[in-house]
Amino acid sequence: MFELADIERDPEERRRLLTFFVAGGGFAGSEIAGELADLARLLTSREYRGIKREECRVVIVHPGPTLLPELYGSGSLERKSKSFPKLVEYAMRHCERLGVELMLETKVAGATPNEVYLSNGEHIPTRTIVSTVGTKPSPILSGLPLPFDERGRVRVDAVMRVQGREELWAGGDCAAVPHPKGGTCPPTALWAAMHGKYVGRNIARAAAGKAPQPFRGMIRRQGVSLGRRTAVSEVSGIPLRGKVSWLGHRAVVLTLIPSWDRRLRLLSDWTLWPLVGRDIVQMGGGQHSAYEVRRHVYQPGETIVEASRPLRYVHVVIEGEAEVMRNGEVATTVGPGGHFGRKWLEQQGADAVRARTLVRTLVLHADQANVLQDVLLSSEPLIAKTMLRPALVEEPRERP
Repeated sequence: MFELADIERDPEERRRLLTFFVAGGGFAGSEIAGELADLARLLTSREYRGIKREECRVVIVHPGPTLLPELYGSGSLERKSKSFPKLVEYAMRHCERLGVELMLETKVAGATPNEVYLSNGEHIPTRTIVSTVGTKPSPILSGLPLPFDERGRVRVDAVMRVQGREELWAGGDCAAVPHPKGGTCPPTALWAAMHGKYVGRNIARAAAGKAPQPFRGMIRRQGVSLGRRTAVSEVSGIPLRGKVSWLGHRAVVLTLIPSWDRRLRLLSDWTLWPLVGRDIVQMGGGQHSAYEVRRHVYQPGETIVEASRPLRYVHVVIEGEAEVMRNGEVATTVGPGGHFGRKWLEQQGADAVRARTLVRTLVLHADQANVLQDVLLSSEPLIAKTMLRPALVEEPRERP
């Protein structure tokens, strides 16, 4: 986004490129927002002198009254926990000092490739949306004959065996694992890793004819890095903040890296970047993105494409109706099954395509769309012949 904004001359598009939207104010969302704001400060002072820090906007939206409900003892947690309101207040003040815009008690009502629609009626133009709103169990679970709780998680007993099924075990985000101190375990990576170890041990014990052991794991530390070598955390109920907490957070991250090779590489990167700056060079071409087929949605009245802007994609309408604009007036409309891209706009002499209703499109890279079109045209006679040929179904033979 910084590369694109550095050469962008349209003020509106430049603001959109430099706006970074984060949905969710838990550990993940707060860390991303704080680190992004700090990174923007570093990039505008070193690598991108043509971009001012004031142009960069980092917005975090959270439905609760404060950030970090994990540290506030919020009722949204899996179980009641000790509250650390001073840590939360410190974290919020630090984020605001870094330039993060906090929009609390607000929800995301909708999102398009151009902007985010909020529950308070506000629209935020952006090209970058980071969702940290949490997870839910995989849909594949719902088709299995298993007992579920109200959140769609598999019910398990104290030894992490599926209730009523002696041969099935479950853990992680898909399971409602009883917490040793009441409630259920939060759906986080640390708890999932611990579940995996206990499940493995209990399966081994069951295979050896021994009784499985109840889950007794505990996470005695939690925290979040907020940018500019600052973090907030609690260790066994002791609150920590500032650089001491940040160093402890880094130490915990190192212990979670699965191999010493990667740990040393990460440690060397942490040691070097304060001296030479962060590595922002992408060496690969990223060609895989050119072959993706994406789904986009646009709100009524929203401009989908403009002839004056670079058009790298072809849109195929799968739902809704779009207006083709020529000289400020509606020339024609495009409905389900229709498509438009750069060549199509040139042929129509159109200026833009705008959503008349809610519009959903399939988006293909222009080069790949042209290849697909050539293949379909060359194979059209074969497809027509195949479609028109009656099915050859062998009549069942009578048994002697």
